[in-house]
This record gives sequence, C-alpha cells and structure tokens, in this order.
Amino acid sequence: MKKIYSLTLVLLLIGSVLKGQNSSPVFFDEFSMLLSKANLNYGIEKEGPGFGFGVYKNIFSKKIVNLVPGFEFNRSVQYIEQMSSGHYGKYTDLTIYISTLSFPVYARVNFGHKVKFFLEAGAFVDFTLGSQRKGMSHFYKPGVGEPPDEGFPFEEKLNLEGINYGMSMGLGISIPVSKINLIIKPDYKFGVRALYSYQDSVFNRYFRLAVAIKLF
Repeated sequence: MKKIYSLTLVLLLIGSVLKGQNSSPVFFDEFSMLLSKANLNYGIEKEGPGFGFGVYKNIFSKKIVNLVPGFEFNRSVQYIEQMSSGHYGKYTDLTIYISTLSFPVYARVNFGHKVKFFLEAGAFVDFTLGSQRKGMSHFYKPGVGEPPDEGFPFEEKLNLEGINYGMSMGLGISIPVSKINLIIKPDYKFGVRALYSYQDSVFNRYFRLAVAIKLF
C-alpha cells in the first residue's frame, strides 16, 4: 500500500508540472531506447547488457537550461562473484536482474546552436517491478575446515526493497535530422538505497547509453 501511495504522489507531481506549462501542449516530445552495463570490468559473457526505454517532456525547450521530467522502464543486469547465503553456505557466479519503473527529472544545459552539446544532471525515484538471481549455490560440509561442496545451479526470485532513489549525470549531443533531433547520451545512474542487505548488499547502479529522438 505504501508503494501505491508513493507512486500516485509521483504521478501527480509530474502531471502538475506538465500541466503548468501553458506555452506548449501537454505531450511527451522525447523518446529514448536505453542500453545499460552495471560493471565495465566484466565482459558480456559474465554480465550481459541491460535495456530500457523512456518518454520525456522538455520544458523550457527554447532556453539554455531545460527541465526534462519523464517515465522510464529499466531492466538492469549485474554480476556478483560471491554472496553469502547464511552461516552454512554461499552463492557464486551470481547474475541479478532488476526491473524498475523510474520517474526521473533532469536539468539539461545546452551549448551550441543547431548541433547542441549538453550536460545533464538529475534525480529519480525507482519502483521495483521484479527481480531475479541465478548462479551457483554452495553448502559447507560439516566439520571444522571442510571446504564447501561443488555447488549446484539455481534460479530464484529475489526480494528487494520496493522503492529506490538516487542521482544521475550524463552528457550528450543533439543533432537535427529532418523534422526531429537525434540525441545520443551516455550517463550514469547511481541508486543510493541498498535494495538488499544480508551480510552483503545489492545496489542498483549502472552506466547507460541512450539513443533518443526529440520532436521539434
């Protein structure tokens, strides 16, 4: 119930911001496809890319500084070498999948005339839609100093905190193409809250590459 109330509040806040912009009609004018990577130290064979998509409304779009609220779906993937499963076991070679509905608000500072470069910073609230983990599960054998067994593969639902929040920073380029602007933007999304905490913690933090179109 708390998650529903929070989600409703965020929707009302974003809706009121959009409604207050009488200079332009209320509709989304930017549409983005997203690829993400949680840890650049691991290759695709260990940690595949995440994905997502987003829709946004550019407010003060003719100004140097734009306000860009929106909605995003993100499915992140992260690899963890080892995690405790209690006093008598551990997990290894873990892959964790987290699906979220995100409500970001970005401030975008533009440089240039037709082809524009921009810096972007913002904050977001995430609502966890679902999460899973898979890997190898090991149990310690009885006896002092005995090594754990070889383990067996497993896959299960992971219970995470329902609400997350954090910050993001990025930079990008906006190129006019026919009747649209093509936007390419790398950024980093930093989740502040530990979504899982039992001897080990799980955070939702990742790099993203966004390819978007913006309507004039």
